[in-house]
Amino acid sequence: MGWTFREMGEADLDAVAAVLRHVESEEAEEALEAMRESLEHRFVLVHGERVDGVTGFREVPDTDRSYWLSYTGLEPGEATGDDLILPLLDRLRTLGARKLFVMLGDADSAPGSIRRSGGAREFYEELGFSIEARHADYYDRSEGAIVMGHRLAGKPRPAGKIPDPGRIRIVDSDEIEETDDAYYLDWEFAGEDPESSPREFEDWIGTLREWEARVAFLGLPSDAKAAAAQVLEAGFVEDGRLTDFIEDGIHEVRYRMDLL
Repeated sequence: MGWTFREMGEADLDAVAAVLRHVESEEAEEALEAMRESLEHRFVLVHGERVDGVTGFREVPDTDRSYWLSYTGLEPGEATGDDLILPLLDRLRTLGARKLFVMLGDADSAPGSIRRSGGAREFYEELGFSIEARHADYYDRSEGAIVMGHRLAGKPRPAGKIPDPGRIRIVDSDEIEETDDAYYLDWEFAGEDPESSPREFEDWIGTLREWEARVAFLGLPSDAKAAAAQVLEAGFVEDGRLTDFIEDGIHEVRYRMDLL
């Protein structure tokens, strides 16, 4: 009897918990909490009644069919990463997905690890992924991150001309999951609002320093020229970009500010 790739159900939670705790105990509870909230687009690899692997994906809001690979783990044994990920790619293609992205710790080595949503860079490269961004000291001071992307449908098309959406205002900030004191800044477009200024960034950065944040990240569409100038003026530096992330021809440009 071989392996079966199928949708995950509530009855699988205990078995999935065992897989996650075995391959990456530090992130198991966080993954299980997310799965208890929703089982949409989550899958298991089973051999008879035994669950040997778990994976899934989530759609990126406000993009043209871009997805992130979600918590993925595989018990050491005869099943391979191909048994788990290839059927997942087929599901995404059936949905019409355009691009799939995965973030990995740059210290990862085993495709069976739940850690950083998968395994070795080489494993994903063999499946057609390529490195699109690198972030030094992302998870902590000793471990960076790489973001890999894989195009699933069609050839890239040039983006049409879009008016610059204008400046931004910061609306929230929170620590990035799985990191040691790395934070993201959430924002919204503010148009010509005069209150959207470098001083606003100063206030938020001051708050992050009070929280003892180590580094702050922010991502912008590549067509947001006014916002990019605003972010650079506030002291951020460009730290990579994800190609065609928003839609074909419009990338996500990532910025960072080191605080400690």
